[in-house]
Amino acid sequence: MFSVKHVIRKRVKGIPGAYGLLVWFIALPGKIRNIKYRIVVKKLLNETELRRKICQLDKIAESPENKTYYIIRRDCASIGLFTYVALFLGHIAYAVGKGYIPVIDMKNYPSMYLNDDASGKENAWEYYFKQPYNSNLDEIYRSEKYILSPTKIQPMSPFIQSVFSDKESLFWKTLSRKYIVLSDAADKYINDECTRLIKPNMKVLGVLFHGTDYAKGKPYGHPIQPTINEFIIKVAELENEWGGFDHIYVATEERTAVEELEKLFPNKILVNKRKYYDDLGIDYSRYNLNEVSFNRENDNKLKGLEYLSSIYILSRCHSVICGLCTGTYAANYLNPNNFEHAYFFSKGKY
Repeated sequence: MFSVKHVIRKRVKGIPGAYGLLVWFIALPGKIRNIKYRIVVKKLLNETELRRKICQLDKIAESPENKTYYIIRRDCASIGLFTYVALFLGHIAYAVGKGYIPVIDMKNYPSMYLNDDASGKENAWEYYFKQPYNSNLDEIYRSEKYILSPTKIQPMSPFIQSVFSDKESLFWKTLSRKYIVLSDAADKYINDECTRLIKPNMKVLGVLFHGTDYAKGKPYGHPIQPTINEFIIKVAELENEWGGFDHIYVATEERTAVEELEKLFPNKILVNKRKYYDDLGIDYSRYNLNEVSFNRENDNKLKGLEYLSSIYILSRCHSVICGLCTGTYAANYLNPNNFEHAYFFSKGKY
């Protein structure tokens, strides 16, 4: 049986300009709601107002009085971990502005980090992070004192502008420091990796190269990634210009990028423990990373942990050279200070 929307679309497709107008009209309620969300968040770009609202929400959370919870959701299994974090940070900012207690639900909605048999039983968010106010999701659902976030809306979040605007960068750093807190297991894993790789007083240049499905699939509207040759030339240029680095840490899902950098900088390259996607020999112009497996126990969970580790280590480097992607934005807002030097490839969008 066809929906009313389907029937209307079919009827207007033959009328010049009508289909585009229909699409715009159908999307209008979502656009209006998106604007409303952004207005709430933009008010918090004032640092004094942000701190006031956070302090206010802390008091609400500690109070025995009734409180309203804001359950943050995303109904999409194809996005990566730091896309979730960026979108959820936008929703957390909205919750702070409205005086709601944010709670993340990656238990009842699909994601590439949750196995099918764990759906509805485990919260993938809690594999990697603590809940913002240590709330219990199941208890909140039972209490019925909550508001559900939209699943498709894209609130104001830390994307491209967050690395080029000092004001936005500070805003997202403040929010992430408060609300994006590693789970105990993830914290131990990442600190062990950092201790293994980066020794005291070691000056490290961090670089991020994003290839595979992103560079080959060229998703419309997303930032164009540098080619491996462009990337290596820029790393060589700036490593020499900035100077004084003991090692270069490489955050990437492609072994090829690591090998090319090792040729140029022998005995200087550092990498975290991880599986590389180009080892699988898959055509990533046809497949997304969420569609492939390394055929190991807890593969989905481990892929997220390895990615998480790579970006947290990147955030602790002295300087960075990165293509624009959600991992880059995360490394910036997870660094509580500023990098000594930073270069972000800005090549337009696909």
